[in-house]
Amino acid sequence: MIISFVGNTVPSVFIFPRARFHDSLMFGVPPGSLGLVNSPQSIWITGPLFLKVLEHVKKHTRSSKEDRIILLMNNHESHRNLDSIFCARENGITLVTFPPHCCHRLQPLDVGVMGPFKGKLHVAQHDWMTANPGKVVRIHDLASLTNAVYQASFTADNTTEPFAKLGIWPFSRLAFSDEDYELFLICYAYGKRTS
Repeated sequence: MIISFVGNTVPSVFIFPRARFHDSLMFGVPPGSLGLVNSPQSIWITGPLFLKVLEHVKKHTRSSKEDRIILLMNNHESHRNLDSIFCARENGITLVTFPPHCCHRLQPLDVGVMGPFKGKLHVAQHDWMTANPGKVVRIHDLASLTNAVYQASFTADNTTEPFAKLGIWPFSRLAFSDEDYELFLICYAYGKRTS
């Protein structure tokens, strides 16, 4: 999921645990979404998949060296590879990562959108199972279940509010207290020890 401080969103990226991609996995997704596969055992993003995400971001934001964007993200290892850095640099995308163990307090997507999104997705899955007794949610059902929840959660108001709350836009040094900064230092030091 990718949001901007003006309330725009980049269509979702879905990563499926499959060896090969098939269009049926994307039935009912939000328009323009990107479908990727990792491996039959994993839905985690990898460096090569992140390169495809960067291309997706460039396509939908029309970023360039003359019209740059900043991409704020967690510090996952897939975001910190040389190919991604070169790709971003060539396409006018400045990559900014948050310190480890701080995203829950610093990343706009985590602070304001993903919690409500996950709650609504849980309700949608429960409603689907109630309407389909004896059946289980299949991987081919996930995208269409996600679509309505995505539309309800990723509204302009929901995506702009976290940027203001965090003091990113409009900029505010008062968004965090001294105690918050102490907590960030502790989280950062903890992340350094566990990395």
